[in-house]
Amino acid sequence: MRNPFSEMMRDIVKLVKENGEEYEGIKSSVQTDKIFIHDGSLPIEEGDHLIRKLKNGLSETYLVLDRGYHESFHDIPEGYQCKVRKVTSIPRNPVNSTIHNTTYNLHGPNSRVNNNSTDSSSNTVNQVSNVFSDLKETIKAQIEPVQVQSELITLVGELEADQGNTEYVSKYKRFIDAAADHMKVIAPFIPLLTKFI
Repeated sequence: MRNPFSEMMRDIVKLVKENGEEYEGIKSSVQTDKIFIHDGSLPIEEGDHLIRKLKNGLSETYLVLDRGYHESFHDIPEGYQCKVRKVTSIPRNPVNSTIHNTTYNLHGPNSRVNNNSTDSSSNTVNQVSNVFSDLKETIKAQIEPVQVQSELITLVGELEADQGNTEYVSKYKRFIDAAADHMKVIAPFIPLLTKFI
């Protein structure tokens, strides 16, 4: 018997896991904030990305917020009703306009701010590898052609320069869009990059 729900699966998406694993050619129905997939065997998890390639050559990248797995029920096959958020729809500045903020741009591992007070603090510094430098090196080693490699390295440089300020989100979106065809390479860096949002 033909599944009446299969006719609704008109979109094709690619699943990119946080570890870089990819699953292509997934039939789906892409909605504004949900993506329906009738294949319960796929290992979809929160934090994964679903990428839809558009007919005009562009692509849309969605972050899985809730995988929404469900068992089969009568004529409805086992699958997912993923709650998603398009990466380009992440708000640039979600600050309430009635709140006044003071921004301090601090540099170095022991930076601090004292407003009319005495500094009695102590800092513990943990040195970690620089995600931006590591990402640039990975792009140089694993992505071709050179012009794509150069564009991605430039975008990573912009991310690094804007970490911690409001421009970071728009730079992150541009980088993810530009790197959509190379998710397998950059996927391990995405959790670290999103910490700066």
